[in-house]
Amino acid sequence: KNRLEADLGEHIPLASPVFTLMERLARVEVHMGGPMLFSAPHGVYLHRDNNPDHKPEEFTSLLARSFAENVGGSYMTWSDGERTKSDYLKEPDGDNRDPNFLSRDELEDSPWNAALSSHAILHGVEAGDLRMGCLHVDVHGRRDAAPGVDVDESDCDIGTGALQHYEEVSREVGGRVPSGTASMIASELASALRECLKDWRPSSDVTTDFIVNEDPRLRGMHADKTRYTMSRQGVLMGLCSVQLELSRRVRKALKEDAAMQKRFAFAILNAWLRCCVRAYTPCNGYRLTK
Repeated sequence: KNRLEADLGEHIPLASPVFTLMERLARVEVHMGGPMLFSAPHGVYLHRDNNPDHKPEEFTSLLARSFAENVGGSYMTWSDGERTKSDYLKEPDGDNRDPNFLSRDELEDSPWNAALSSHAILHGVEAGDLRMGCLHVDVHGRRDAAPGVDVDESDCDIGTGALQHYEEVSREVGGRVPSGTASMIASELASALRECLKDWRPSSDVTTDFIVNEDPRLRGMHADKTRYTMSRQGVLMGLCSVQLELSRRVRKALKEDAAMQKRFAFAILNAWLRCCVRAYTPCNGYRLTK
């Protein structure tokens, strides 16, 4: 039975049987650890239909893996081989579709969709039911704010567009996405990350605090509803998925500071556990850690 044929009024295909996906699955590195999941789908050059090719977002794969390892979580990134090939060719492999821009028909053959589904099943998450409390953070890179650059003037954008969308759908079809989920998660994450980044001066050119934005334009939900982001796929599977957009300057600074990577990861974990205390049952016994 299709796990996504649930309470959100939307029926989409899950990944094909594993044997048809084995070659594609080898292109994705998946570590199944604890219930908190970090993904980085834009670590290589990727093709997008009717759009310019998507360039790699530097350091996102490294950071997703580091965050997961620091909190005992799970991660999924493009494999080392795919990233090496991408760096060499400087162009997309035609077989690698953008996991954050999939059409409905592409979901069935996506190794990323398969990995998300496996993670949800492993941790007992039911499609359409966000009450289990399993957080998925989809890590992305955005451009730095600068004069003439059309981006938010921030460094850390918390996108809850998929959660917000399915809160509305859930109310219409009688589903099980708690009202206020998106705003609560955005608020707790923003507060924790502001405190984490406060007064951090990784280099002499950083003279003010990095800016955290809980209501950005890039929100993890395409205006074109025929396209599925990682966040949208995760929410449909019952994960509490958010899109985390990091400016290049904060990614570069985090890359050079292992201690801050750990502090940043635990800020996310502790913010999530505060959400769990307020509204959810935490998966597998995560505990609040200072």
